[in-house]
Amino acid sequence: MNDEKYIFSLARSAQMRALGYPSGKAICPQCGRRTFVYFVDGSGNLIDERCGRCDRENHCSYMMTPKEAGISGKFQKPVHVIIRKPFKIPLKYVMRSSKHLEGNTFVRWIRSLPWSARQRENIDNVLIAYHVGRAKDGSTIFWQIDGEYNVRSGKIMRYLDNGHRDKKHFGTWVHSRLVKDGVLDEKTGEYVGCLFGEHLCKNFRKVLVVESEKSAILCAVYYGLRDIAFVATGGKGNFNKMKLFPLIEHGKTIFYCPDADAVSDWDRKAMEMKNSYNQIYK
Repeated sequence: MNDEKYIFSLARSAQMRALGYPSGKAICPQCGRRTFVYFVDGSGNLIDERCGRCDRENHCSYMMTPKEAGISGKFQKPVHVIIRKPFKIPLKYVMRSSKHLEGNTFVRWIRSLPWSARQRENIDNVLIAYHVGRAKDGSTIFWQIDGEYNVRSGKIMRYLDNGHRDKKHFGTWVHSRLVKDGVLDEKTGEYVGCLFGEHLCKNFRKVLVVESEKSAILCAVYYGLRDIAFVATGGKGNFNKMKLFPLIEHGKTIFYCPDADAVSDWDRKAMEMKNSYNQIYK
């Protein structure tokens, strides 16, 4: 019994239907919408009606894990939470994209800023550490690599010479292109995002969460990757328990610094999370 490994995961649609929910979703205990997915055990059995996640991340963001419900205490080994089966993009795509950054507008802009001598020395190390890449058209690739060094995807964005996003060109994702090219199969995997820079966090006790990938890079160059890791949510609505769970699970001290238009939203979400985890600070 002590050697048995318990694995909890969020139920897939077929498992939810097997539990008696024809639409694949249950009623969320917080917002009352039919947007709730339960945690189930390895056999697809419901663990607890409180344990699950609401899909309305921007408006509700309710999530309770078995551990938070006090269920993990019954087991001899820590609970390993599997949210969904994510794509695993071959690392060769990351390595290939990180070559020849000279033609990348974002990198040229970073190098053009008035850094101190020490900060300028940080630039190459930061670009390498975050695996900043370049697409064929010169766009920037911000790779999403999780704590186990699995490549989830890469956000492809085009920048102007002044460091602002080129809004004439919509961003896209590496996984979308690889699905189109037949490299990834949506029948066996799906995109599950993670924090930009998450792969660096295992080496740091403290983590600062910002919104944009650009902000994370600038912070890393300015302060250096010495005492704290800088990660990005990639969007205002991505500051939530789902994205932060890997950091929370590994006991990281989490600081956050939102963009001006996200202050009240992030403060509210941080306060909600602090009710369960006393490790999140502004």
